[in-house]
Order: sequence, then structure tokens, then C-alpha cells
Amino acid sequence: MPPSYGTKDYWDARFQHEDNYEWLLPADSLNAVIRVALSSRHQSQGANGSCAPQILHIGCGSSDLSFQLRDLVASPRQVTNVDYSATAVQKCRQREAAALSATTPDGSGGGGGSDVGMRWETADLLDAESIARLAGGRVCQSGSPSSADGGEDGPFYFDVVADKSTCDAISITEDIPVRLPFISPRDAQKQTGNDDNDEKTERKTELVQPVPLLAVHMAVLTPPRTGRWCAISYSDDRFSFLDSDNVSGGGGGSKKVVGDEGVHGELLERGFPDPRRFWRVERRERVTVAPSGTTTGSGGHVVHQPEIAYWLWVLGRTEEVVL
Repeated sequence: MPPSYGTKDYWDARFQHEDNYEWLLPADSLNAVIRVALSSRHQSQGANGSCAPQILHIGCGSSDLSFQLRDLVASPRQVTNVDYSATAVQKCRQREAAALSATTPDGSGGGGGSDVGMRWETADLLDAESIARLAGGRVCQSGSPSSADGGEDGPFYFDVVADKSTCDAISITEDIPVRLPFISPRDAQKQTGNDDNDEKTERKTELVQPVPLLAVHMAVLTPPRTGRWCAISYSDDRFSFLDSDNVSGGGGGSKKVVGDEGVHGELLERGFPDPRRFWRVERRERVTVAPSGTTTGSGGHVVHQPEIAYWLWVLGRTEEVVL
């Protein structure tokens, strides 16, 4: 039976004793595709008046990926690391503070005050209020909706989502109760406590599979057309629900219309957004891990370890805004 990945208790207990662990591949396994995504974002924005790109690292855990991402941008404040476990976030924040303190003889961390550190947040990526909080930033002075630090109100977006097997952990959690018709988490706070609104729109709670819900929530947080979601997964069909060919034909019934991970037709009819409206698969690449060597089995026979394969996914945002 798999661990209880859907509970905070599991992760808090794990991170009490875990200081560093890399899921599936080394920490730098996403560096190349994230550099490309950042470069593409810069070209699409143009050199004049564009804000510094923002990276959202989901499920940061105890991985070194956070510190790899820090080196890919001009300012650490361009990286926001989130995790379900407050214990993991606290330990990583302390780890970064210790590293910064060690960079100068006087322990000042090189100056910069609060700007020298990355952003660290505790968040439930399947919860509308958590997503609303992450989406609550402001645009920069140029008006580009891509910076957490700015003076004008407006939508806040992360340009790149970095995901190192968090989608896998989320995939084996239980289905999530969601009020339908769906209301964007950007508007969730406006709806909080407004019971009359739910009655007028006849919103009812339905169970939604976690990865399609995650996809819709990540679409809320990323800019249309230029946003990218770069993920490492053990599964070659983790995002198969985004395949446009996974549409059931015929009529009647509540046929599944979005892949094996997916959303049933009846949920789409009741107001759950089709994730294919917001994401397209740009790249799906097999990444092999060479065997570490050989082992000796019973009787002294040499046992050759098999090659292990994981999958790199790059998802691109469509032009559609999550309403």
C-alpha cells in the first residue's frame, strides 16, 4: 500500500527526519528546459519594459532543485518555493538563511536585506484558497503581469512551473471535492462566506481527480500563451488527459472525455473546466538512468540491473484565460 501522500501528517513526519532527498532524477535535471522556457518568455515579452520572470517550484520538499533555480535567475526573489508541509518549508528557509550567512565574514549574507532570499510558502495546490493566495501578487511598473514586486494592481503570474515528481505524489491522493460550476481561485476570496451565491448558482460538490484539478490551478497561476510547466514524472501518461485524441465518441452516458487520469463528461457538463483548454503538451521525452552497476545474487550469480526510464514533460499554456 502506498504512503499517505495526501496527508500533511505523512509529509511533516517525513521532513522531521529528512534533510535532503531527490525524487527520480538529480536536482539539475530540469535546468535545461527551464532555461529555454525563461528565454522564450523573454523573447515574447520583448527587451523593453518586461519584468523579471517568476518561477514557481511546486512540492519543493528537501530537494536541491530550489537552489538550482536560484542560479537561473537574476534575483532570488524570482523563485517561489511551495510545499504542502510547513516543516519542509521551515527547514528549507533555515537552510537558505544559513547558506546566506556563510557568504560573508560578518554573516550578513552579502547585504540586500529581505531581497537576498527566495520566497517560501506553505500551500495546498489542490485547495482554491491556497491558489488564490499564491495568485495575489501585483504587476510591475511596466504593467506586465509577471512580477511579484510592483506598484500596480493586476493579475500575478508565474512564468514557469518547476515540478519534480510532485504531480506523481498528487496523482495517488484521493479525489478532491470541488464546488461546481467552477469558480477561478482568483475569485475564491470574493465568494468566501457568500452562501447566497452558491444557492443562486446551484453549485454542488463533486469529486474531481487530483491531477486534472492541479492542471486547472496551475493554469490560474501562469500567463496565457507564454506560461510553461516543466515536470519530471515516472509515468509516460501522467498528462495523457491533455491529449486531444482522448475524446470519447458517441452519445449518452457519462463517458470519460479526458484520458485515464481524467475528467468525466458529466463533470465537464456540470461546470468543471476542461484542462485541454489551457494546456498543450509541447514535449514528452524519455529520460533513462544508467544502471549503477551489477549485484551478486544467490549462488554467486551476477545480476545486471535494468535500465530505469522516467519522463520529462513540458506543457505550454494556451491563450485561454481561466475565468
